[in-house]
Amino acid sequence: MFFVQSAVLYAQYYQLQIMVHRPFIPTAQKPSKLSFPSLAICTNAARAISHIADAARKHFPGRAFPDMQMPAFTAAIVLLLHIWGHRRAGQTSSGLDYSQEMQSVEKCMGLLKDSEKRWHTSGRLWDVL
Repeated sequence: MFFVQSAVLYAQYYQLQIMVHRPFIPTAQKPSKLSFPSLAICTNAARAISHIADAARKHFPGRAFPDMQMPAFTAAIVLLLHIWGHRRAGQTSSGLDYSQEMQSVEKCMGLLKDSEKRWHTSGRLWDVL
């Protein structure tokens, strides 16, 4: 019981980190060199959520985690945008491991897929991804 509570608490903490720093991520419309720490914080928080989701799935296979739906979805979106941003900028040699980033996305999607059997929202979020 404490494992699940801890996993949910950490996942929601990292989602809050993403929500706080997301407005400061640079975009094509408002580029800024000062916003890269926010991008790194969001990306690291998203990776942490994917690791938490994977650990929860391994510890309780087949269990639905309703409180981790939105953190997993948010993390997958941040990671996908990070990958696409690198590709669009042509930064293929910047040290980003695309396969490892996609594995993190797949961990989040796996949690949503497992929860889909019980929670309809998880299936909708998985379809969006």
